[in-house]
Amino acid sequence: MKMNLKAKDFADKENLKKSLDTLLKKPLMALLSGKVEKLPFCYEVDYFGPDEGFISIGVAKEVDKMFKTKRCKGQGLEGKIDKKKVAYGVIKLNPEGGVEFCVLGGMMKQMQAKKVIKSINILKKKIGDKFVISKGEADVQEQVIIEDEEKVTGEDIIDAGAAVVDEIKNLIKTIGSAIKDSVTSKVVPNVKSKKVSNDDMDVCVDLKSEIEKLKNLYDSAEEKVKTTVGKHVEKIKSFEPQLDKIKAAIEKMLNAGTSDSDNTEKDDADAKAKADQEAFNKKMDEYLNQFKKEMSDINKSIGEFADEVIDGGAKLLNYLFD
Repeated sequence: MKMNLKAKDFADKENLKKSLDTLLKKPLMALLSGKVEKLPFCYEVDYFGPDEGFISIGVAKEVDKMFKTKRCKGQGLEGKIDKKKVAYGVIKLNPEGGVEFCVLGGMMKQMQAKKVIKSINILKKKIGDKFVISKGEADVQEQVIIEDEEKVTGEDIIDAGAAVVDEIKNLIKTIGSAIKDSVTSKVVPNVKSKKVSNDDMDVCVDLKSEIEKLKNLYDSAEEKVKTTVGKHVEKIKSFEPQLDKIKAAIEKMLNAGTSDSDNTEKDDADAKAKADQEAFNKKMDEYLNQFKKEMSDINKSIGEFADEVIDGGAKLLNYLFD
């Protein structure tokens, strides 16, 4: 179920605020009536102003992609935005008669969401306080209902099935960038020189969280998706033990409250940690040297997979990896 919203419409805040109820009506009613089991959503607090937020429900390709790849990272059309006020995921009915926002990326807090919903008339009337927020939703396949003379097309399947593959692809890129731009170039040198800070710990914690998210999505993905991206996910997972060693070394230094010591036992431990870190760094370099080629392989294999399933596999490839 589509929502007739383009990126240029999203940027036009004044007109969007006036038309949002109308845009939401068809997909929202399809969801609430049970015609579709679940739909993608995008969400942002204070988009139109204080306590006046934005929610989209239904497939809006340009806006969905913008939220996943830009806004959830703090990059808005209007400049830097607060990524803690942005989320995207899947909305579905829950057994209690309300709706459930299953967040795939970003952050959605109950009290903030309540204000956003109440700021949009149709959501205030049809949802109100009857909603819950959960983290993660592996199966985001939209159920396509054939009504009257409507037919299920390749484009419908692309709309319905793109989310998991798109999320896995984005996570692989995010993790790869973090390894290249933060871990190997900043964190590891800081550990080697014994000049670590809480920022280094934050990088490791955030990277671990992204890897866990990738593993969870991969574990619950369809088998054909696993076959396509499995070797790349496994490669990222293989670096977790080294990342744990880096994290442990940082934690040890921070707890000690010093970056230097005359203690022989500590020096021995640091020497071992340094060796581990150098091995980790070498593996990272090897991985990153192949990363560009492997991402190209992912593009090719997913394109072939899509062509096997539906006509228009190249269109799916271009949409996911442009």
